[in-house]
Amino acid sequence: MRATLPIASDRQRCRIAGPGDRRPAPPVSRWRFGAERSPLLPDLATMKEQGQKNFAFYSWYGVWGPAKLPAPVLRRLEAASAKVMASPKLVEQLNGLGFEPSVKDSAAFARFIDAEMKRYQIIIDQAKIHIAQ
Repeated sequence: MRATLPIASDRQRCRIAGPGDRRPAPPVSRWRFGAERSPLLPDLATMKEQGQKNFAFYSWYGVWGPAKLPAPVLRRLEAASAKVMASPKLVEQLNGLGFEPSVKDSAAFARFIDAEMKRYQIIIDQAKIHIAQ
């Protein structure tokens, strides 16, 4: 497994492409970090297919609000977010940057965040990562 800096260096040299790249992907990319093949790059093997079991990493973004946001406000925000994210023009633009947009309601997003925190806590514990004081 390569460290972040060599991967960033490879991205700069166009050896691999990643989300947010504004240039076309090189003819042969080395891997995909998701668990499933991307419809954007259907011929690109996943890390699992390359022998890295239990490896999936996704860039994700969310809309956050204050605790105890009133339910009507939350539902309106969810509906507006879903409508914007369903825009064919926005989906096309995001796909062009290497992103595969999806929308979750607040309950599904909370479950996703909980699962991500648990997954990364295992990595932190196994690698004995600590914050320097």
